[in-house]
This record gives sequence, C-alpha cells and structure tokens, in this order.
Amino acid sequence: MACGCEHSGFETCSQCEFEPFVKNHFFTGKLMGAADFIAEQAYHSEKLRHHNVRLHGSGVVCGLRVQRHPSADCRTRFVVVEPGSALDCCGHEILVPEEEILDVAQYPAVLDKTADGALHTLQVVACYRECPTEEVPVLYDECGCDDTACAANRILESYGFDILVDPPLTDGLGAGAALGAFTSSNLHGAVGWMRAGAGGKLAIVDPGDPHLPADAGKRVFVLDVEHRSLISIDLPAVARAIAVSQDGDRFFVATDPVAPATECQVLVYATADGSVVPPVTAGAVRSIPGTTSASLLSAATTTDAGRALVVLDRTTGDVHPWKAHTTAGVEDVPQAATAFVKGSAFTADDGGTRLFAVDAAGVVQVLDPGTAAITALGGLPATATPTALAAFSLGTTAMLGIASGSEKLVYVIDVAAGQSKAAVVVAHPPVYLGATGAASDPWLTAYEEDAGHAYVQSISTEPISTGGQPLVSAARAAGDGPLNVVVVGAGGQASTVDPARFADTDCADLVEKQSRDCPGCETPECVVLATIPNNRPGMSLLDMPADAGDIAAGIARLDHRAGRHIVASTATLQAWLECLQLKGGVSGPKGEQGPKGDDGAPGAPGAPGAPGAPGAPGAPGAPGAPGAPGAPGAPGAPGAPGADGKDACDPDLTTICAINWEHGGALPAGAAGRDLIIRFSGDIATLANPSVLRHIFIVETEHDEVIDAQGNLSVTCWCQLVGEYHTVRYKEPCEIGTVEPGQPNAVVFTPSPAFIKGRQYRVRLHGDLLADVKDKAIDANNLPPWKPSAADPTGDCIEGGTFFSWFTAK
Repeated sequence: MACGCEHSGFETCSQCEFEPFVKNHFFTGKLMGAADFIAEQAYHSEKLRHHNVRLHGSGVVCGLRVQRHPSADCRTRFVVVEPGSALDCCGHEILVPEEEILDVAQYPAVLDKTADGALHTLQVVACYRECPTEEVPVLYDECGCDDTACAANRILESYGFDILVDPPLTDGLGAGAALGAFTSSNLHGAVGWMRAGAGGKLAIVDPGDPHLPADAGKRVFVLDVEHRSLISIDLPAVARAIAVSQDGDRFFVATDPVAPATECQVLVYATADGSVVPPVTAGAVRSIPGTTSASLLSAATTTDAGRALVVLDRTTGDVHPWKAHTTAGVEDVPQAATAFVKGSAFTADDGGTRLFAVDAAGVVQVLDPGTAAITALGGLPATATPTALAAFSLGTTAMLGIASGSEKLVYVIDVAAGQSKAAVVVAHPPVYLGATGAASDPWLTAYEEDAGHAYVQSISTEPISTGGQPLVSAARAAGDGPLNVVVVGAGGQASTVDPARFADTDCADLVEKQSRDCPGCETPECVVLATIPNNRPGMSLLDMPADAGDIAAGIARLDHRAGRHIVASTATLQAWLECLQLKGGVSGPKGEQGPKGDDGAPGAPGAPGAPGAPGAPGAPGAPGAPGAPGAPGAPGAPGAPGADGKDACDPDLTTICAINWEHGGALPAGAAGRDLIIRFSGDIATLANPSVLRHIFIVETEHDEVIDAQGNLSVTCWCQLVGEYHTVRYKEPCEIGTVEPGQPNAVVFTPSPAFIKGRQYRVRLHGDLLADVKDKAIDANNLPPWKPSAADPTGDCIEGGTFFSWFTAK
C-alpha cells in the first residue's frame, strides 16, 4: 500500500544532488551515536542512488501499466495501476507491490484545473515517499526538555500517486510517429511549421547553436522521432525556406546563392535517407530568378503537377512555380513567375488551387494560380493581426486557419464562402500554426510565445462540421528561449525534441554525448506512468488505440508511450542486442563509394531478347535445274501399335494472362506501396485455408550476408516478404480493373511495410499447387516473351509449372 502521507514535516524530502561520499572510520573503543549510524546508512543509500542515476537513469523498470477499470460504470473516474518497479530521477527505487486503484477525478489539481471546458492532458505519476512509522518513546533527550517525546522507530520507503494537469512538454523520442513540427530560432529565417514526410520523418533546418552563430541555417536534420534516428545534411549555403513534397518522398530547401551563381537556388533531397536528388540535367542549378542573398523566401508544395513546388519571394512579391519531375522531383527551371504580394505567412492548399499570404497591411490575400487573380480573403475582421496561416480541409470544405497574434485568437475561415466559422481564444500570442489529421478529423496546433516562454495549444475543428464550436486544449509550456523544436502527433499531442541527443555521424557519438552532462530532473521524485490526452471531466478512461471519434464519444485514452520512460534491464538489453545481431538492423544511409575492386568472373549469359520484326521479303531467285528422279525405296515393315495415351497438349487449362508490373523491369513510379496482382484466364478454386496461399504465391527480396568474415566471402540470400496474401475477383476478362464478388480469378499480395524504392524483388507462383474450378492445376510456365497478357498468356498446355518474374521498385 502507498504510505498515504502528504509530505508532512516528518517526511524526508529527497535531495537529487550529490556530494562527496563520507563513511565511518571504525576503531576499537569508538563511541557511536545517532549521527554515526545515520552517516553509515547515508553512505550506502547515497552510493546506491548515485549508481542508479548515473548508470541506469530514470523511468519505469517493469510493470506499472495504467489500465482501465474493469467495471464500465467506474471508468469515468478510476484507473488501475499494476504492480511494478521504477527509478525516479534522484535514484530512488519505487516499489509498488500490489495493484492500486486511483480516483483520477478527485485529485486536487484535476478538480481545480479541468472544469473550464477545455481539453486537458493528464499524467499519472508514481512518486517516491519516505514515511516515519512505529512511534516509540524517546528514552534520552539531550535537550532534556520533554520526557514524553516520541520519535519514529522506522522510516518506510514507500510511494504515492499524483495526477499532473497540463504538465510542460516532455521528450517525445519514441512516443509515436510525427505528423509535423515547429522550428523556432532567432539565428535564421527557415522557421515555422513543417509537416512530416513519408514514414513520419521530419526535415527541419537546425535551429542553430548560439555559440556558433556563423553556422546557423547551414544544416538540415531529418528526424525520425519514433525510431530515435537522425540524418544530418550539410548545406552549401544558408537555408531560406524548406518544404516537403505532398507524397512525402522528397523535401526542398531554398538557400542563398552559391558562388559563382548570384541567385538563390533550390536543392532537392530524399526524405528516406537524406541523399541528394540531382537535377534533370547533370550540373544544372535550380536557380530562383531575380533573387539574391538579401531575398526573403517562403516555400510550399501542392499535388498539382504544374505547381509541385511554389516559392514566394517576399521582397518582390513574385511566386515561382516548379513543375513536377518523376526522378528529379521538380524541373530544373521554374515556370514564368506570377505577381502576388510582398508579405509573409505564405502557404498553399494541397491541391494548388489557391495560394495565401499576408500583405504588408496585414490583409490575407488569395491568389488563383490559374487566372493570376488576387482577392482579399473574406470573413476576417479588420481587427485581426495575422501572424501565421494553415490551409486544411474539413470534409470537402476548404478551410484556412489564421493565427492572430495581438488578439490571442485563431480564426477558422471557410475560404470559398468567405465566412468565419470560429474564433478560438488561446492563452498566449500565437506565432506559428500547423494543421494535422485527416479531413474527417482535422486539428490545428498553435505555437505561442510570451515573455521568452513558448507554449502549445491544439484545436479540434471537427465539431464545426455539425455546427458546433471547436474544442481547444489547455496551454502547455514548450520551453524557454528562442531555439526550439516541438513535434506534433495524432490528436494534436505535442512533445519537445532536442536534436543534440541524436547521433549525427555514427552511434559512437551517443556515448560521447552522454558524457557531456550528468542527468537532471524534470519532475523530482516522480515517474510518469501514463499520459491521458484530450481529457475532460466525465470522460471514460479507456486503453489505446485511439479513434478519431473519441472526443465526441466522451472517451480519453491511456497512452503508455507519451512521457513514459523505460529503464531497460541488462537482460532486456542483451536480448535486444542478440535480436539485432541475428536479425539485422535498419539500413543506414548510403555510404561513400569505395575503391574499385578486382574484375569479377564473367557473368552468366543474359536471357534472349524479344524477337525482332520480320524483315521485308527478298527478290525471288532464278529457278534451279530439275534434279534426276531417285529410285523408289523398299517399303518398311509396319510398326507395332502404340498404347493409348493422352493428348500432349491440353488447351483447356487456366493460365496467367495479366500482371501489374513489368517483367524484369519496374513497379511503376508512384506505386511502390501498392499490391502485387496475378490475374488468371479463368476462375480458381476457393482455398479451404487461405493462409496456405503464402506457400504458393511467394514474393521475396534479397539481402547480403557474410558467411566467412576472414575470407571476405559473402552470399546473397532471398527472403520472403511479410504481408497479406489473398484472392480476389475482377470483372473484366484478363484485366486488373473493377473488383466484384464471386469466385476468385486473381491472387494479391499486400506488402507490410511498403516496397522500398530502388530495391529488387522476385515473384514466384507454383502452378502445381493451385487448382482452377475444373480441378486442374494452373498452367503457369512463363515462356518467351515472358510478359503474360490476354494475347500471350503463360503455359505450355501441360498442367502445373512455375511462374517466375522479378522487378525493381521505383
């Protein structure tokens, strides 16, 4: 049981600092008093605390999961904490020996702070407590002032629970996939909101180091906060703006001119590994016409192929659009510029039908790129002072979020109607604004600054779709000072990230970084067990996963990733390392090209090419002279009659007549994550156990393994991909088109995760193991020209055989 005391004057308050350790010196005849025994205890306890803090850190060691109450009637107030152990940041061991039930709704902070109708973030914490127990009389009091005095005979090392309401943002490493991030800096201008790219990766310009201001803006970090990895990219010049492509595969950085050029340029990088995406023409520079190192730039991206990237030169008011390019991201040269406004807070809607900016007079202007028409946005009052814009969709309606700094408001405007749908009051002046979530449940998150302190508030705009008012979360402190990175995830939840905690060269840097500073305390004596985001009084406290309709349904979720740190035991670390050793880790970035190796043995001859077109017939030759007639031969003896046999060729067999990739070529660009499909000429039998399909339809990829490190001998192994194998029926004969119910006529593989661009994959289908509805094996042998189609399907008129193909994901 918890000790139940509330930090009374008799409790021993923890001290997180360490001083030189002092231990008793024992000798015969030494007189021992209370101070000596206290010193003896303190020596060992302080050594243990020091060991825990400096060698293990703080967090949950095991157990201590916060679960919903088993009774549905109690879930609006109570949660259950499992037994377990933890280390607080002072090195104290917290031991919870038995299950505890917490009345979340009755904690003082919850009662005082959550009755305002806002969405609140609660954190369940376990705290170390020392409680005096077993009161006994004091037989000797050196003061001699009270012969009846009593003192505690024992100190119980126990624990207590507390609920923190809207605590400051904490480290978000490993808490989940990011949807976007705010970058704040007073050292360069590439700041504000940046939405996440593919896989939740964030490309941000390094906020900078105040001790090295000359280097500010010359480096981009690609952060994967969920997997705690970082890629650092050195830029050739200071960044002016940054934007991620709509598909998330690339990001664009506008930089100062690089000599001998005099105009600013656009650089393109791959989000996956930070590699440079070269221009269409080797050596070309994607210059931004008319710009200089004094230009102020903003960038945005759209799904419109004609405006995949748009850059606003805020000093001239010109918008430069770039057309999309399949491999280079964008063309080398932008299209003709369009005049807009000399303003700030530039953004675009996803479809590229509207561009938005705030002009010098503080009016939000809208540019139609198709007609070059500029109109003032309707619905915004004259008192507004726009500081940031965020375009998003609410259902099918185009919306614009507008942060109004001096008013401490965030407006939500219906763009087409020119009407204000809401004006949300925030706690501090909003500086930046970001939009996350699907059109069915969009969120706005405001980054606010006040007297050198940063705060974050998120707004659920979904209630507007049914005529309600948006729901706003309470403000949470996001750090002090101008240099800051705040990550935003699902449901508007935010956390801070310190890029300095990542290794930016190799993993050895992590050890060096750890040795720079000793760990400190964010919440002395307390360890976070769970976070409850977007909570209001009366909500049911349920387990994850979250659902888009949770708030409307009165549900708050118990999140065991946000804010909860884990202290791994040595046994867990050993198991983790063994798993990495046996399984292999995540592929790192591409290394530099090594020296040229020795010439290898000649490769096997390639497959024969497709037959060429028949040539034109030649001129007829002169008729030859008739030959002499030969003598007739003697008739041969009749042969013995052969046994009755089957026809050598059975034309009534089901074949493969379509695939959705190019045999020996590529999975089409933009389709790296879609299904692989094999279409048959007839219906196939229903599988009694669909799971056996993975033994019949096999998709593999290669990886290299060293089998003799000393001899430098390696082999290439092919391993089957993880994913879903299933059957489907298509309506059109021998085409991959419309799906309809009925007997299946195709097999499908859905990879998990998606195919990796540039990687080669191999496909096999064993026709002997798959029957059609006539109980005959599929005639699967793929013969020249190896490209199944309705006109040229697989097969040699014999049941069975293996279909074999390969492709490269593009």
